[in-house]
Amino acid sequence: MHFFKIPSGGNVQDAVQSIPVNRHQLYIQAVKEHILALIGFSITCSVIFLPSEIWTFFNILLLKRAAETSAALPDSWQLHYVLVLFPCILVSGPLVAGICRVSRNWARGELRDFKHVFFSAIHDCWQQITLLTAITALLPFLGICAIQYFQSYSNVLIMQFSRVGYFILDIIWFLLLPSAEVMAVTYKLPFTGLLGNALYMTYHHLGKVLVVRLLSFLPEIVALLFAFSYPGAIAPILAVWFAFYIFLGYGLRFLLLSSLGNWLCENYLNVKIPGAKVNIGLNSEFQVEKK
Repeated sequence: MHFFKIPSGGNVQDAVQSIPVNRHQLYIQAVKEHILALIGFSITCSVIFLPSEIWTFFNILLLKRAAETSAALPDSWQLHYVLVLFPCILVSGPLVAGICRVSRNWARGELRDFKHVFFSAIHDCWQQITLLTAITALLPFLGICAIQYFQSYSNVLIMQFSRVGYFILDIIWFLLLPSAEVMAVTYKLPFTGLLGNALYMTYHHLGKVLVVRLLSFLPEIVALLFAFSYPGAIAPILAVWFAFYIFLGYGLRFLLLSSLGNWLCENYLNVKIPGAKVNIGLNSEFQVEKK
Protein backbone atom coordinates (compact mmCIF):
# COMPACT_ATOMS: atom_id res chain seq x y z
CA MET A 1 0.00 0.00 0.00
CA HIS A 2 1.42 3.37 -1.06
CA PHE A 3 0.97 6.86 0.36
CA PHE A 4 -1.14 8.20 -2.48
CA LYS A 5 -4.93 7.98 -2.39
CA ILE A 6 -7.64 8.37 -5.01
CA PRO A 7 -9.04 11.89 -4.42
CA SER A 8 -12.67 12.18 -3.43
CA GLY A 9 -14.72 12.46 -6.62
CA GLY A 10 -11.58 11.81 -8.68
CA ASN A 11 -10.46 8.90 -10.77
CA VAL A 12 -7.54 6.53 -11.06
CA GLN A 13 -5.71 8.81 -13.50
CA ASP A 14 -5.76 11.65 -10.96
CA ALA A 15 -4.39 9.28 -8.34
CA VAL A 16 -1.60 8.11 -10.62
CA GLN A 17 -0.64 11.72 -11.33
CA SER A 18 -0.35 12.30 -7.57
CA ILE A 19 2.37 9.64 -7.20
CA PRO A 20 5.78 11.26 -6.64
CA VAL A 21 8.09 11.43 -9.64
CA ASN A 22 11.31 11.34 -7.60
CA ARG A 23 12.51 10.35 -4.15
CA HIS A 24 12.72 13.93 -2.95
CA GLN A 25 8.97 14.32 -3.52
CA LEU A 26 8.32 10.92 -1.94
CA TYR A 27 10.29 11.97 1.15
CA ILE A 28 8.38 15.26 1.49
CA GLN A 29 5.06 13.48 1.00
CA ALA A 30 5.87 10.91 3.67
CA VAL A 31 6.78 13.62 6.17
CA LYS A 32 3.75 15.82 5.41
CA GLU A 33 1.09 13.11 5.32
CA HIS A 34 2.36 10.94 8.16
CA ILE A 35 4.01 13.36 10.57
CA LEU A 36 2.31 11.84 13.63
CA ALA A 37 3.44 8.33 12.70
CA LEU A 38 6.93 9.71 12.09
CA ILE A 39 6.95 11.27 15.56
CA GLY A 40 5.95 7.92 17.07
CA PHE A 41 8.69 6.20 15.08
CA SER A 42 11.25 8.76 16.25
CA ILE A 43 10.24 8.30 19.91
CA THR A 44 10.64 4.52 19.43
CA CYS A 45 14.15 5.10 18.10
CA SER A 46 15.02 7.34 21.05
CA VAL A 47 13.91 4.62 23.48
CA ILE A 48 16.03 2.03 21.66
CA PHE A 49 19.10 4.30 21.78
CA LEU A 50 18.40 5.44 25.35
CA PRO A 51 21.54 3.87 26.98
CA SER A 52 23.94 5.63 24.61
CA GLU A 53 21.92 8.85 24.79
CA ILE A 54 22.07 8.96 28.59
CA TRP A 55 25.78 8.17 28.65
CA THR A 56 26.56 10.79 26.00
CA PHE A 57 24.44 13.45 27.70
CA PHE A 58 26.16 12.72 31.03
CA ASN A 59 29.59 13.22 29.44
CA ILE A 60 28.50 16.42 27.72
CA LEU A 61 27.50 17.76 31.14
CA LEU A 62 30.94 16.79 32.46
CA LEU A 63 32.59 18.73 29.64
CA LYS A 64 30.35 21.74 30.30
CA ARG A 65 31.14 21.69 34.01
CA ALA A 66 34.86 21.36 33.32
CA ALA A 67 34.72 24.33 30.96
CA GLU A 68 32.86 26.48 33.49
CA THR A 69 35.25 25.66 36.34
CA SER A 70 38.38 25.59 34.15
CA ALA A 71 39.09 22.11 35.52
CA ALA A 72 40.92 19.54 33.43
CA LEU A 73 39.31 16.15 32.88
CA PRO A 74 41.51 13.05 33.38
CA ASP A 75 43.59 11.90 30.41
CA SER A 76 41.65 8.64 30.38
CA TRP A 77 38.29 10.42 30.02
CA GLN A 78 37.93 9.88 26.26
CA LEU A 79 38.91 6.23 26.46
CA HIS A 80 36.50 5.64 29.33
CA TYR A 81 33.69 7.33 27.38
CA VAL A 82 34.09 5.24 24.20
CA LEU A 83 34.69 2.07 26.22
CA VAL A 84 31.30 2.37 27.93
CA LEU A 85 29.66 3.70 24.75
CA PHE A 86 30.43 0.48 22.86
CA PRO A 87 28.09 -1.84 24.86
CA CYS A 88 25.50 0.97 25.07
CA ILE A 89 25.28 1.06 21.27
CA LEU A 90 25.74 -2.69 20.79
CA VAL A 91 22.77 -3.57 23.00
CA SER A 92 20.49 -1.72 20.56
CA GLY A 93 21.84 -3.69 17.58
CA PRO A 94 19.06 -6.29 17.09
CA LEU A 95 16.35 -3.65 17.50
CA VAL A 96 17.98 -1.47 14.85
CA ALA A 97 16.97 -4.15 12.34
CA GLY A 98 13.33 -3.26 12.98
CA ILE A 99 14.07 0.45 12.64
CA CYS A 100 15.86 -0.06 9.31
CA ARG A 101 13.09 -2.16 7.76
CA VAL A 102 10.33 0.22 8.86
CA SER A 103 12.21 3.24 7.48
CA ARG A 104 13.00 1.27 4.29
CA ASN A 105 9.29 0.63 3.74
CA TRP A 106 8.38 4.25 4.41
CA ALA A 107 11.09 5.42 2.01
CA ARG A 108 9.38 3.24 -0.62
CA GLY A 109 6.03 4.85 0.07
CA GLU A 110 4.67 1.67 1.61
CA LEU A 111 2.40 1.65 4.64
CA ARG A 112 2.28 -1.64 6.51
CA ASP A 113 1.63 -2.78 10.03
CA PHE A 114 4.42 -1.17 12.08
CA LYS A 115 4.53 -3.88 14.73
CA HIS A 116 4.66 -6.78 12.26
CA VAL A 117 7.37 -5.17 10.10
CA PHE A 118 9.44 -4.21 13.14
CA PHE A 119 9.49 -7.61 14.85
CA SER A 120 9.75 -9.66 11.66
CA ALA A 121 12.91 -7.71 10.79
CA ILE A 122 14.39 -8.44 14.22
CA HIS A 123 13.68 -12.14 13.72
CA ASP A 124 15.07 -12.28 10.18
CA CYS A 125 17.95 -9.80 10.10
CA TRP A 126 19.26 -9.17 13.61
CA GLN A 127 22.64 -10.86 13.01
CA GLN A 128 23.89 -8.67 10.16
CA ILE A 129 22.45 -5.45 11.56
CA THR A 130 24.08 -6.22 14.92
CA LEU A 131 27.43 -6.70 13.13
CA LEU A 132 27.00 -3.35 11.38
CA THR A 133 26.09 -1.72 14.69
CA ALA A 134 29.07 -3.35 16.41
CA ILE A 135 31.51 -1.97 13.83
CA THR A 136 29.91 1.48 14.11
CA ALA A 137 30.26 1.35 17.89
CA LEU A 138 33.82 0.01 17.70
CA LEU A 139 35.19 2.76 15.46
CA PRO A 140 35.36 5.50 18.17
CA PHE A 141 37.09 3.06 20.54
CA LEU A 142 39.66 2.04 17.91
CA GLY A 143 40.24 5.68 17.03
CA ILE A 144 41.00 6.74 20.60
CA CYS A 145 43.25 3.70 21.12
CA ALA A 146 45.15 4.39 17.89
CA ILE A 147 45.63 8.07 18.71
CA GLN A 148 46.88 7.34 22.23
CA TYR A 149 49.16 4.56 21.00
CA PHE A 150 50.81 6.58 18.22
CA GLN A 151 51.22 9.63 20.48
CA SER A 152 54.04 7.75 22.16
CA TYR A 153 55.98 7.76 18.87
CA SER A 154 58.53 10.50 18.45
CA ASN A 155 57.88 10.47 14.68
CA VAL A 156 55.23 13.14 14.11
CA LEU A 157 54.59 11.86 10.58
CA ILE A 158 53.43 8.46 11.87
CA MET A 159 51.11 10.11 14.38
CA GLN A 160 49.55 12.36 11.74
CA PHE A 161 49.25 9.47 9.29
CA SER A 162 47.37 7.39 11.86
CA ARG A 163 44.89 10.20 12.49
CA VAL A 164 44.29 10.82 8.79
CA GLY A 165 43.92 7.08 8.17
CA TYR A 166 41.36 6.73 10.94
CA PHE A 167 39.45 9.79 9.68
CA ILE A 168 39.28 8.34 6.15
CA LEU A 169 38.15 4.96 7.51
CA ASP A 170 35.37 6.67 9.46
CA ILE A 171 34.17 8.58 6.40
CA ILE A 172 34.14 5.45 4.21
CA TRP A 173 32.17 3.49 6.81
CA PHE A 174 29.51 6.14 7.39
CA LEU A 175 29.11 6.68 3.64
CA LEU A 176 28.48 3.00 2.88
CA LEU A 177 26.32 2.36 5.97
CA PRO A 178 22.94 3.50 4.49
CA SER A 179 23.07 1.05 1.59
CA ALA A 180 24.48 -1.69 3.84
CA GLU A 181 21.57 -1.34 6.28
CA VAL A 182 18.98 -1.47 3.50
CA MET A 183 20.62 -4.56 2.01
CA ALA A 184 20.78 -6.23 5.43
CA VAL A 185 16.98 -5.99 5.87
CA THR A 186 16.12 -6.69 2.22
CA TYR A 187 18.38 -9.38 0.77
CA LYS A 188 19.94 -12.59 2.00
CA LEU A 189 23.60 -11.88 1.38
CA PRO A 190 26.76 -12.97 3.21
CA PHE A 191 28.22 -10.17 5.31
CA THR A 192 31.26 -9.83 3.04
CA GLY A 193 28.99 -9.56 -0.01
CA LEU A 194 26.90 -6.95 1.77
CA LEU A 195 29.95 -4.79 2.52
CA GLY A 196 31.41 -5.32 -0.95
CA ASN A 197 28.21 -4.24 -2.71
CA ALA A 198 27.78 -1.27 -0.37
CA LEU A 199 31.34 -0.11 -1.06
CA TYR A 200 30.88 -0.55 -4.83
CA MET A 201 27.61 1.39 -4.96
CA THR A 202 28.92 4.15 -2.70
CA TYR A 203 32.06 4.58 -4.78
CA HIS A 204 30.10 4.91 -8.03
CA HIS A 205 27.80 7.59 -6.57
CA LEU A 206 30.18 9.18 -4.09
CA GLY A 207 29.01 12.76 -4.71
CA LYS A 208 25.33 12.08 -4.09
CA VAL A 209 26.03 9.85 -1.09
CA LEU A 210 28.26 12.52 0.44
CA VAL A 211 25.60 15.23 -0.03
CA VAL A 212 22.89 13.10 1.59
CA ARG A 213 25.18 12.20 4.49
CA LEU A 214 25.95 15.88 5.08
CA LEU A 215 22.22 16.63 5.03
CA SER A 216 21.68 13.95 7.67
CA PHE A 217 24.07 15.84 9.97
CA LEU A 218 22.36 19.20 9.40
CA PRO A 219 20.86 19.36 12.94
CA GLU A 220 24.32 18.86 14.46
CA ILE A 221 25.80 21.54 12.19
CA VAL A 222 23.07 24.02 13.15
CA ALA A 223 23.47 23.20 16.86
CA LEU A 224 27.24 23.75 16.66
CA LEU A 225 26.79 27.08 14.88
CA PHE A 226 24.42 28.26 17.60
CA ALA A 227 26.76 26.95 20.31
CA PHE A 228 29.71 28.92 18.88
CA SER A 229 27.56 32.02 18.38
CA TYR A 230 26.02 31.86 21.87
CA PRO A 231 28.52 30.07 24.15
CA GLY A 232 26.51 31.02 27.23
CA ALA A 233 23.44 29.19 25.97
CA ILE A 234 24.94 25.73 25.45
CA ALA A 235 22.56 24.07 27.92
CA PRO A 236 19.31 25.21 26.24
CA ILE A 237 20.80 24.50 22.80
CA LEU A 238 21.59 20.94 23.89
CA ALA A 239 18.10 20.55 25.33
CA VAL A 240 16.49 21.67 22.07
CA TRP A 241 18.82 19.38 20.08
CA PHE A 242 17.95 16.34 22.21
CA ALA A 243 14.23 17.16 22.12
CA PHE A 244 14.33 17.50 18.33
CA TYR A 245 15.90 14.06 17.92
CA ILE A 246 13.56 12.41 20.41
CA PHE A 247 10.38 13.69 18.75
CA LEU A 248 11.33 13.97 15.07
CA GLY A 249 15.04 13.91 14.26
CA TYR A 250 15.55 10.14 14.32
CA GLY A 251 12.61 9.60 12.01
CA LEU A 252 13.76 12.23 9.51
CA ARG A 253 17.31 10.89 9.48
CA PHE A 254 16.44 7.22 9.05
CA LEU A 255 13.90 8.07 6.35
CA LEU A 256 16.48 10.15 4.48
CA LEU A 257 19.21 7.52 4.67
CA SER A 258 16.80 4.73 3.74
CA SER A 259 15.74 6.73 0.67
CA LEU A 260 19.37 6.84 -0.39
CA GLY A 261 19.87 3.14 0.35
CA ASN A 262 16.73 2.18 -1.59
CA TRP A 263 17.83 4.18 -4.61
CA LEU A 264 21.25 2.54 -4.69
CA CYS A 265 20.00 -1.00 -4.10
CA GLU A 266 17.13 -0.83 -6.57
CA ASN A 267 19.27 0.58 -9.36
CA TYR A 268 22.22 -1.76 -8.82
CA LEU A 269 20.74 -4.97 -7.42
CA ASN A 270 17.01 -5.09 -8.18
CA VAL A 271 17.57 -4.39 -11.89
CA LYS A 272 19.51 -7.68 -12.04
CA ILE A 273 16.86 -9.75 -10.24
CA PRO A 274 14.02 -11.05 -12.47
CA GLY A 275 10.64 -10.09 -10.98
CA ALA A 276 12.08 -7.46 -8.64
CA LYS A 277 10.68 -3.93 -8.56
CA VAL A 278 12.64 -0.77 -9.29
CA ASN A 279 11.75 2.84 -8.35
CA ILE A 280 9.30 1.53 -5.77
CA GLY A 281 6.77 4.17 -4.72
CA LEU A 282 7.39 6.42 -7.74
CA ASN A 283 5.30 6.84 -10.86
CA SER A 284 8.16 5.29 -12.84
CA GLU A 285 7.97 2.03 -10.83
CA PHE A 286 8.46 -1.08 -12.94
CA GLN A 287 9.11 -4.77 -12.53
CA VAL A 288 12.18 -6.43 -14.00
CA GLU A 289 11.13 -8.86 -16.72
CA LYS A 290 11.63 -12.54 -16.04
CA LYS A 291 13.87 -14.30 -18.52
